[in-house]
Amino acid sequence: MAERRAFWQRRGVRIAAVIIAALLLFIGFLPTIIANTSLRNAVVNRALDDPELQATAETASFGWFSSTSVGTLDIERTDQKLHIGIDRVLIERSWLALFVSAPDIGPIEIDRPKFELRLPKPVGETDLDDLKLSKKRSDSESTFVATVHDAAVVIHAGDAKEPAVDLSGLDAKLHMIRNGDGRVLVMDPMVILNHQKLTPEFCNSGLHLVAPLLADSTAISGEVSLEIQQFHLPVGNRGDSTDENPLNISGLVSLHDVTSTFTNPLADEITKLVAGLIHREPPETIRVTDDCRVKVVIRRDGVYHEGFAFVFPQLSEKLEIRTSGTVTIDERLDLNLEIGLPSDLAAGIPVLDKLAQEPLKLVVRGTVDKPKVDLADGQDVLDSLSARLNGEEKPGPAKPVAASVIELVGGLAEEQPHGEDKPLDVERTTKDVLNLIRSIKKSADEKKKSSDKKPKKKKRKKQKRKKRRNKDALPNDESP
Repeated sequence: MAERRAFWQRRGVRIAAVIIAALLLFIGFLPTIIANTSLRNAVVNRALDDPELQATAETASFGWFSSTSVGTLDIERTDQKLHIGIDRVLIERSWLALFVSAPDIGPIEIDRPKFELRLPKPVGETDLDDLKLSKKRSDSESTFVATVHDAAVVIHAGDAKEPAVDLSGLDAKLHMIRNGDGRVLVMDPMVILNHQKLTPEFCNSGLHLVAPLLADSTAISGEVSLEIQQFHLPVGNRGDSTDENPLNISGLVSLHDVTSTFTNPLADEITKLVAGLIHREPPETIRVTDDCRVKVVIRRDGVYHEGFAFVFPQLSEKLEIRTSGTVTIDERLDLNLEIGLPSDLAAGIPVLDKLAQEPLKLVVRGTVDKPKVDLADGQDVLDSLSARLNGEEKPGPAKPVAASVIELVGGLAEEQPHGEDKPLDVERTTKDVLNLIRSIKKSADEKKKSSDKKPKKKKRKKQKRKKRRNKDALPNDESP
């Protein structure tokens, strides 16, 4: 009996040992099993920790004591606005180290990622902040430091066949950090382009958002450099954010020896305006000022730039035009222009010399293909020119039409006493003509205001008379 009990005890020990050994063997090979089955996709999606992103990987290498890697990784956002394809992701830490250090993943190497963003054709303003990832997050959010090799970024806007932005060969260092109720992707300052040769295709693949006058160039020469100075991209917040513009990306675009021959409607409008101002033929070439440095800020409504300056070499090297403002992803314009008339073009013409004392300020609306150039808000060019010719800091009130006509006729008569052939005083005559135009404009505005009021009063009187006639026409027993 004792021997039988001892036999079963030994057998039970052997069975338990086999079960424990099998379990340990299974646990030991579990990372390998997961890596070589479709279970790897579940692990990758759990690591991404975002319900709006779905990932699939063709290959993987997992181990308790070896580094972790994933090959041919595809990440797609559920609304199809974002797609990321990566050749290889290498995490230095093993599975055991990852479990211990969670949620910090540690150092990561990412080889040849390609980021593709697709923006729908906007009805209103394109909102870049709409690309933020899901706000629904778990409490365990991953952080890491990633070194990126040979990355590409492509942005498609609307139904356009060509991408709005197309960059490749980028190296970067990224930090995913916790920030309040969410995470922020931070990129170290870096030079993306260093004296890249310009081509017409390159100008239409992103640079046109910074310098819209270089779009649709038939011929262009020169180089461009691009430096990212600050890059903070929120990837999700739990709760409502009080920041109106959480996107924080800024940089510097430097243009070197750039000359462009254009078919750009915006450049065409500006050249006609400037050439008409100085009575010259419209030029066909613009030249960016030497080592032009343009500050760039990516905002929710598009790309804001400041400091782009150029000249028309066929007119004057000193006739400088500066632009600033926003170009949206779908190429809508909200720009400010300053046109400075150089003194050499006004030499010998006192009236032009006075008009050249301050730059002419204009605004540009519409799109790159259909720009609309107008005066800046609150600026009346007649008032401004009249003030300069009259030597006033601010324009005074417009005189009555009769008084302005008398001044103009009197000035002309004074210039030609007793029928003598004497040259006209151009400055005085121009001043009197402008004053007359202001007077006529003021008189027309006043008449328009008064005429807008009169019809309303007449209509009310007619309605009252009609009501009275209807009331008189009713029989006594039907009157209200």
